[in-house]
Amino acid sequence: MNKQLKSFITTMGTLVSLMAITVTAAAATPKINPDSLAGRAPSQPLVYAPPAAVCTKLKAGPVYWMNMDENGDITGTVDFYPSGTPTITAAFDYNCIPNRTKLGVVWSVDGEQVFTSNETPKYNPKPDTYTYMLFKKDASALDDGDYEADFYLGESLLTTGTVTIGNVVTNSTSLTQTNNETETLTDVAVQGTVVDSRSKKPIDGALVVVLNEGVDAKQWLNNGSDSDVLAYAKTDSTGSFELNERIPVDTALPWLIGAKGYQTIFDQSFKIDSASATDPYPMTIKLVRSK
Repeated sequence: MNKQLKSFITTMGTLVSLMAITVTAAAATPKINPDSLAGRAPSQPLVYAPPAAVCTKLKAGPVYWMNMDENGDITGTVDFYPSGTPTITAAFDYNCIPNRTKLGVVWSVDGEQVFTSNETPKYNPKPDTYTYMLFKKDASALDDGDYEADFYLGESLLTTGTVTIGNVVTNSTSLTQTNNETETLTDVAVQGTVVDSRSKKPIDGALVVVLNEGVDAKQWLNNGSDSDVLAYAKTDSTGSFELNERIPVDTALPWLIGAKGYQTIFDQSFKIDSASATDPYPMTIKLVRSK
């Protein structure tokens, strides 16, 4: 069963080669007195560089997310942001930026539009990365929720991406708790749905795996055994699932959720609180497509 989940993770590589053309000029027959001339060989051979292609249209890759340190320097990419994060940074790679490009930026939180901006990025004929930060004017923490950044060229959507602040999140994915009762329980049945984070459409064939306390989720995916599994389930065509075993409350357990074509959740310590647990315990799990 764990081999099926392992097969969902794929990698790709891209090789780019550059070429330069060295040109050696042929000597011309002198027309004047050779004794009046002097010369010196160049220290480096002459290299012909063809003119750069004219940048006429901005093309962008998918949005991904970057983290910043306390000095405001970008430190790398992230899959989610913890509660209390004051700034999030959306980024995308592009081919070039033509002159007089007008870029619209729209931010939404939990599906509600919260901020818009119109930018005129500097002309750049070369491939590079565009970044845009979102923060509060008073530098306080951003609210927990699902954030979406949409970038537009005129009326056309150029690229978009989502990320979550808070909740139980890994790989730009969230586990959302839905609790309506307050009965104290020692264990619960868990059922729910797995959906696409953007379209909200159900995902068929996703695996939901709960491991025994103390098992490392990522190590288990590489070389773990079925004896490490506490409970598991596979979604049907409606994205619905129900774990085959009851889950103890007030116990931090490793969870994995994966589906073909989507990024995999590795949450090492998801806990169902007894004070707010229901039986059955409903969940909505959002998966983000792999890049």
